[in-house]
Amino acid sequence: MRDDEIKDLALSLPEVVMSARAPLTTKKYESGWSKWLDWCKNKEEVMTVPANPFYVAIYINYVLKTSNNNGALVAAFYGIRWGHHINGVISPTEHPFVRMAYDGAVRLCEKKPKTPKDPISPEIMKFLFERFSSECLLELRFLVMCALGFFGFFRIEDELLTVKLNNVKITETHLEVFLEKSKNDQHREGKTIYISKLDSKYCPVKILQSFFSRGEISLDLHKDMFLIPRLIKIKSGHRVHKTLGISNTRAREIFKENIEKLDIEGNFGLHSFRSGGASAAAENNVDTRLISKHGRWKTEKARNGYIKDSVKNRLTISQNLGL
Repeated sequence: MRDDEIKDLALSLPEVVMSARAPLTTKKYESGWSKWLDWCKNKEEVMTVPANPFYVAIYINYVLKTSNNNGALVAAFYGIRWGHHINGVISPTEHPFVRMAYDGAVRLCEKKPKTPKDPISPEIMKFLFERFSSECLLELRFLVMCALGFFGFFRIEDELLTVKLNNVKITETHLEVFLEKSKNDQHREGKTIYISKLDSKYCPVKILQSFFSRGEISLDLHKDMFLIPRLIKIKSGHRVHKTLGISNTRAREIFKENIEKLDIEGNFGLHSFRSGGASAAAENNVDTRLISKHGRWKTEKARNGYIKDSVKNRLTISQNLGL
């Protein structure tokens, strides 16, 4: 191999190494590593890399005392691990003393009660279809976001908002949405989500086609357009922006604005559609393997965390104990 070839490969190697983790994960680790470097700045006896396990354990204790936050502890521990690995050295986080300090800090960290969002039920989805199926682009876009989130088990913020029309296909029987990347797709192979057309007024594909028709959107002509596009205010109402989508913050605002108009009790958020779709599928005895595949869940534990069983289904346990 020529010297210039080795040089070119060496120059491109950092990009390969940085791609070992998902972008959001790398961003979190970079933040944790940066905070470790900042803490070490004015401490002459502390070497940043390779770090002494004793000082890393002290730093873990510092993070516990100053933040008392589990997320900060995770970022600190794995950020230091990531920083050492990209520098080509063994991480002190593998030392048993550091590991025990981390485990102890996690145990001592104040646990905040989790308040998971309630799943959106099929009954609420029907109500949303009846309320927002109109000629108004604003309402149609909101309903499209809700319907695809529910029927496709989409993570709206991390998945659905990133989809462009070049990855959308509508056939006579169904809708296909190709996700170029998703949370558990570490190797960026992509996943295709299939959503069937329904012979009812609650069909998600039909409402998407209505939105396309009302917004003068063509799958053939507007391939670079976002599936959930930005809307621009005009005299006659709104028109779709052919290149810009909406942010996660704006999606949450749209959801909150519309859900507050309705007299619905519950603690709902954008993840409620993913949870609601999965719960409805489980309630109707859809094969758990297909639920996991449709929702891109890597483990059974992750999938079950999204499924809320009805009281009726849970009562079947005590009703079927042979007595």
